[in-house]
Amino acid sequence: MEVKNPMPKYVPLVQVFSARTVLFQGAIARDLGLSTTELICFRLIALAENGTTATELAQSNALTLPAMTAIVDQLEELGFIRRERDHDDRRRVQLYPTAKGLARTDAAYVSYSRRVGPYLAGYSTADFEAVTRYLRDVEGLMREDLLARSQAPPNARKASAQRAPSPIGGRKARRQV
Repeated sequence: MEVKNPMPKYVPLVQVFSARTVLFQGAIARDLGLSTTELICFRLIALAENGTTATELAQSNALTLPAMTAIVDQLEELGFIRRERDHDDRRRVQLYPTAKGLARTDAAYVSYSRRVGPYLAGYSTADFEAVTRYLRDVEGLMREDLLARSQAPPNARKASAQRAPSPIGGRKARRQV
């Protein structure tokens, strides 16, 4: 079944959800003594199955390499990650989470995980699959948009910010929240 014009219901809900997510991640980061960006980068390093490099992380998240190097230095200094030279290419340095980093971040999310678990258990398999498909698809769209924005010349970014509001962020949508 196709939903007709989902945007009026979707936009305010996703704006509030996104805002709460950013604030929630910021609170967790503060509890851990990290910036929000450091926490997000740590989680992405932890999710990389075979490690990642600072260059890969910077490119995939629209951060400059100097900024990513500073984040990696801080995460290593605090014991959240470790650097390891690639055995095949000694110039390449892989980033991996440490057991300490994983334990600290996992502990920070425990109360939320306990509360969200029963909600997830209440979904049918088909509903749960739909939710996970939606999250994967939207994450991909966000990643693509983030990379496109980071690759646009500075003048194009300024011009884009000065355009009329889109249907996603217009004044009417904000009043509905």
